[in-house]
This record gives sequence, C-alpha cells and structure tokens, in this order.
Amino acid sequence: MVKAKINPIVILSALVIIVSTFFASWFAIHGDIVFHTDIARDFLLMEDVVRNKPLTLIGPRSGGIPGVFHGPLWTYLNVPAFIIGNGNPAVVGWFWVLLYLAGAYISYYVGSKMFSKNVGWVAAAITSAMSAFSVPSFFNPYGAVMLTPLFIYLIFKYIKSSKLFDLLLCLLTLGFVIQFQMAFGVPLLVLLLPLLIFVIFRNKKYSHIFGLLILLIPLSTFILFDLKHQFLQTKSVMNYISGKENIGKVEGSFSNTFKTRIDSMLSIGPNFLAQENILVKNIILFIFLIAFYQTLRNKEFKNYKLFYLLFLYFYIGYWLMTVFYKGVMWSYYYWPFLGLIALVTATFGKLIDRRVIYPILVALIVFNLYIGYKNGFKPTSYFGSDNSSWRFNESAADFIYRDAPAEFGYYIFTADQYGYPSRYAMNFVQTNYKDKKSFSYEKKAVTYLLIYPSNNPTISDGWWKTNKVKIDQKPEKVFTFKNSNFRIEKYVLSSEVVNDKSDDTLIHDLIFR
Repeated sequence: MVKAKINPIVILSALVIIVSTFFASWFAIHGDIVFHTDIARDFLLMEDVVRNKPLTLIGPRSGGIPGVFHGPLWTYLNVPAFIIGNGNPAVVGWFWVLLYLAGAYISYYVGSKMFSKNVGWVAAAITSAMSAFSVPSFFNPYGAVMLTPLFIYLIFKYIKSSKLFDLLLCLLTLGFVIQFQMAFGVPLLVLLLPLLIFVIFRNKKYSHIFGLLILLIPLSTFILFDLKHQFLQTKSVMNYISGKENIGKVEGSFSNTFKTRIDSMLSIGPNFLAQENILVKNIILFIFLIAFYQTLRNKEFKNYKLFYLLFLYFYIGYWLMTVFYKGVMWSYYYWPFLGLIALVTATFGKLIDRRVIYPILVALIVFNLYIGYKNGFKPTSYFGSDNSSWRFNESAADFIYRDAPAEFGYYIFTADQYGYPSRYAMNFVQTNYKDKKSFSYEKKAVTYLLIYPSNNPTISDGWWKTNKVKIDQKPEKVFTFKNSNFRIEKYVLSSEVVNDKSDDTLIHDLIFR
C-alpha cells in the first residue's frame, strides 16, 4: 500500500487559513459587526430595496467625485443574507465570513490554474491572512478585492487561448469590479482596451472587438440611471475634470501629484504585506526583483513571465492614470490589488530557492497576522459596549423603545450629520415593538435626542439642538452609557414646541447616500 505523501506547504497553508478564519469570524461569533456610517448606510440601502424599492440603479456614493455613485451590485449581493436574517446585521456578518472564504478560494483557484496547486495554497493563505481582520467591516470595495485575481487570470487565459469565451468572461468580471469599486475598475478598463486591441489584431480575431458589448450588462445600471436623471453622473465627472467642481480636490501642481503617485506605486504594493514597516517593505521589493529576473532569464517560466508583465502593466498603469485624479487616494480605492499582491508573493516559492523563500513567507504571514491582531482584534468587552459596534447601537435603540410611550419622535446628532448607525438600529428594533410607533426627525410630545458629541468646533450638539431641532429647554432625563460619550436625552414637550417645526435641511434620508 502506497502512503500518501505529506505536503508541508498544503498543511502550513491550511493551518494559516484556519487560524485566519477564526479571527475573521470573531465578530460574527459574538453576534456583532463594525457599524460605522458607510456600513450602516449599506444596511439602509438594503432595507430600502427589500421594503420599498426592489429595483435600484445605484449603490453608495463615490467618495471622490460629487454626484457619482457605485453600482448596486454590493447591495444585491448582500440582500439574500439580509432577508434570511430579517435585517439583522449579525447574520449578514456570517455571510461576510463566507465571502472572505470565497476570496481565499479564488486566490487558490487562480494560483493553481496559472501555476501550481502549491502556489494556489500559498496565495490563499496570504490572502486570508491579509484580509482576516477587515471582515467585520466589509463594504462595496471587497467585491472588487475578490474578483480582481479572477480578472487577471481571464485576461491571461485569453492572451494564451484567443478564445472569445475567455474574453467575454474577462470583460464581464471587470464590469462587476467596476460595479463594486469604480475608482479601481474604471482605470483598469481604460488600461485593458489598448492591450485588447493589440492582442485582437495580433491574432487577427477582429470580430472579438464586438465582445466589448458584453460590458453593457454590468454597466447598464449606470447607463439607465444617467438616462433617467439627465446624465447626472456624466455631468458630474465632466464638471470635475473641467474644474467647475472643486469639492474633494487636493491642492498641488501636476509635478507634485506625479511624484506622490510614484511614491505610492513603490510603497503601497509592498505595504500590503509590509504593514508600513520599511525594512520588511525593502525586503519584499528585493525579493520581487529577484523573482522577476528569474522569469526573464528562464524560458521554462513563460507563465510566470506573462503574469508578472500583466501585473506590472496594470499596477504601474493604475498609478500613472491616477495622476489625473486630483482627489485623495483613499486606501479602499486600491485595496483590490490585495489578491494580486498575494499571487505575486505566492509565486516566489517557485522562482527562488525554497529553503530560503518559504521561511521568509512564513515569517511574513505570521507578521501580518500579528499586526492584524494588534490593530484589529477586539476583546469580548468591546461587543455591545463600544458605539462603533452594531450591538451597542441596537441596545441603545432598544433602551429607547422600552422607555418610550406608544408614540414618540427622535433626532440623531453625529459629526457627519448622517446618523446612519442609530437610524438603522431604530428601524430594526421597531419591528420588535408592534405596540409602539417612532417618528424620525419629527417632534412629538415625547421626543428623544440621540447624541454623539462632536470634536468639530464649528458645530456642537447644543447649537444643533437649539437652532436645528428647535428645542430650547432642559431634558426630562439624560441617559448615559458606560465606556461611551454617547447619550440619550428625553424631552417632554409642550404643544407649542411640538408645533415649532425643526429645520427642513436636517439630513433624514439617503439622498446623499
């Protein structure tokens, strides 16, 4: 009987994935997720889709250009879990764990198909270690993180096969990437077009140019939205480019912007693994140069060479293209490079002596898990006690409903003026109190103010209460919460105060997303 050969690479990779998955599930195990403004906004969008408007053409707003929105694909991807959990974010948190595992599997699949199963396992291990602590705060860019390795694999496959089916899958995948993160997917599409034209003409597959029409499927929501709203997004982009719209722009000359992008190009890629450690970053850069040299000098590494050239083309091209963007380059714009960085790193095991590179890779993975644990792990005391957690917002809303009469109003004060976390929590908890009715941003005889004090000197909750809500009296009760500066003020108002309507400009819907 032949004994199965033990593969230490598979065993170590599987161990890393198991440990990483435990950390990725930590919030879900405690029935919690991080519940900041962007995530709460996504839940309000899902709630709107499920209860009011089953068809929506846009998702959350783009952080860079005013008037531009991401696609609705992230919303629809999460809606089934939202429905299964009756809107409970804790249930959706478990779905995010599954998405996290799907991202690791895609890295494995791409690595094994392009190179070998060992590369696939290492890529999955690195991907899982690098993304484990972001799971409790997933939002739309993670969809692009998952799909970007698949996009690279499909363009890689098309270049080698010249099959129309591979091209269509590649374009469809990139269209979905754009749905999830425009700031990443659109530059990749611009970079892909000249590459495709070159490959199509080189192989004399001229009819394949019509394959671009498949992009109309994932981009249809943007097109329909613009047709329905007088080309709002198109005009917003044009105004931004022409200089008519300056909101979000950073002052600086073209040369300074160019220098900043070159610095980012050289540092941000390695920093996915280096975690801002200069020594580790330089080691990774040095190893990459050795690996790239190996692909150039050895003919047996043709697949590696093509992959490295594709990676460099899109990575360098991305940073050069963003020179023309004058806004802040937020980390979630280029977060989708994570899977590609994991794949590049996983290939080192084939291109460099294993006795040298695998100990380094193990050390890198352990280093990343340690940094993630240090910066992202939360003790059990966090859950339900910190105002950034879902359970805290839920318990605060439940406290109000238990204290309130059959009918009451409420207002929310936050520094960003949106108040999405408390607003969704109030909506969610309302379903548990059929005998009570709340009115958001409307004064009733009993009215509650949910206040997150602001450090912004230009606006205070006292000024907001007097000038915006138009309540100028002492509260009946003030409820404070342990380990939080959040408070709830309860007011019993006269009919005169109730009839003095609050300011109509208070943000109380999702119009700004």
